[in-house]
Amino acid sequence: MFMLQRLLPSIRRFRPSIALSVCLLLGIGSAAWATENSWTGGGDDTNWSDPLNWSAGEPDAGHVVAIGSGASVLLTNATAELASFSISDAATLTFAGWDSALTATEMTIAGTLTHLAQTATDVDPISGEWEPDHRILLIGTNIPVTSSGHLDAKCLGYGADRGPGYPAFSIASYSGGGYGGKGGVANRGVPGGTYGSPFAPAHPGSGGGGTSQYPAGPGGGFIRVMASGTLNIATGAKLTANGGDGTSRGGDGSGGSVWQDSNRHRLDRLFRESTVTIDSMGRS
Repeated sequence: MFMLQRLLPSIRRFRPSIALSVCLLLGIGSAAWATENSWTGGGDDTNWSDPLNWSAGEPDAGHVVAIGSGASVLLTNATAELASFSISDAATLTFAGWDSALTATEMTIAGTLTHLAQTATDVDPISGEWEPDHRILLIGTNIPVTSSGHLDAKCLGYGADRGPGYPAFSIASYSGGGYGGKGGVANRGVPGGTYGSPFAPAHPGSGGGGTSQYPAGPGGGFIRVMASGTLNIATGAKLTANGGDGTSRGGDGSGGSVWQDSNRHRLDRLFRESTVTIDSMGRS
């Protein structure tokens, strides 16, 4: 539209047939020039950044990107701003890195998006805080998640006995990890504490308390969706960031985060049939 407005004064000097031709060119230009780029797996067969894995090299700004059924792709850096992105049923895209954002104007999620598990075993020696290192991060305009789509961060938070909400261990205590609320209490134990904000849930969940004999469960991971237009979650779709079960006496992990921002969101028949799953419950 910007280009058309600037050209209108000069168009009026030409015959109608010439003006019509210019207008048609402006109308179809952006679609005609978009580069379609499909996953082939012809390189190392996993890395998004390997240009040999794509039909038109590593995806660049404005590309129309598609990952077909059966593919398994690892994203280790933030993408360029794509025109569109789609992932088919039975395909998986794994996010590695806190800032490895997938950015596209239009997205269609029919496959599985997941991230690697958190690796921190103690607080950062400089900040004195627990530093998460992996999440699912989507940035776009319109993001439909189809009935086969799954954003899966289950059990991908801090490990057992790890994280800002893991419970202090004492005799006969195998309590659950905390996050938005305190973890469950086992016997005379101390529950995992709370952290973060309920209005901006920006952390993974914490692990439960346990021992080598009675291992605890891990916390849930982190899903972040930023849609400036519409987020449409279809019937049958899943967004999960549950904590994991402890074994025997081991404490369960706390749930992680599912944080979405959008101007509009639609959950198909969620309240009538409960067929959409958005779950970040702990297992305490």
